[in-house]
Amino acid sequence: FDVITLAHVFEHLHDPRTALRACHDLLGEQGRLWMALPNPDSLGHRRYADAWFPLDPPRHLFLPPQSALVRLCRDAGFESVRIVRRGRSGPSGFRECANRARQLGRRSGAAAMLRHLSDLLATFTPRWAEETVLIAFKGRA
Repeated sequence: FDVITLAHVFEHLHDPRTALRACHDLLGEQGRLWMALPNPDSLGHRRYADAWFPLDPPRHLFLPPQSALVRLCRDAGFESVRIVRRGRSGPSGFRECANRARQLGRRSGAAAMLRHLSDLLATFTPRWAEETVLIAFKGRA
């Protein structure tokens, strides 16, 4: 294959290391892997903790931080790995987190303002984005 896409799939896998190796093996010489998954280093997760809706237990089994995800891809044989930003956060995600926080008896904060702050910070670095988007290249990028 030239490209393999894992759009909000990786966090559901029981054996992510094996899946990455399989993706690497299936890709052609200049193939690339594109994946998106929730970012546990995001501002939303830092603010809402266990009320952060992308945790989604028990369906989300594995939510690695970006640095660990890059390391996993390199360990699977990918030569170049990049974290990029994809769009802005939708208002519904932060609203859902605020609702969950209220249900847990916590202050929910200004969800709209937090979403805008998250998007502003993610403009400077994808580290703060609510979603991790990764592109891993089998050969040189």
